[in-house]
Amino acid sequence: MAQEQPIKYGDVFMVSEKIANKPIAPQDAAAMQSAESQVLGHSQRGGPASVMRSAAICNVEAGLIPPGSPSDVGKRQGVAVTETVIDGHRIVTQSIGDQVISFLI
Repeated sequence: MAQEQPIKYGDVFMVSEKIANKPIAPQDAAAMQSAESQVLGHSQRGGPASVMRSAAICNVEAGLIPPGSPSDVGKRQGVAVTETVIDGHRIVTQSIGDQVISFLI
């Protein structure tokens, strides 16, 4: 069965309606992968960047979004990966705009 709708943020992450219906675009996935690599030293296998990359590839291959295109989410709100150490515990937070999509301790 052919993919009729693009894979959206709400299909793979628990996010608010604000971005849930926005398709995952290649540049957003690349931005998240770059942020993961800068903060963590590598992109996490099975992590948010990996999930976003897979979704973006599916969206492009199905002809539902153009290759290299950013979504409104990535272009306007950006992606971020932060690492904080509190009392010896490492906390990594990944977000798209103001929406946290991954939180690891």
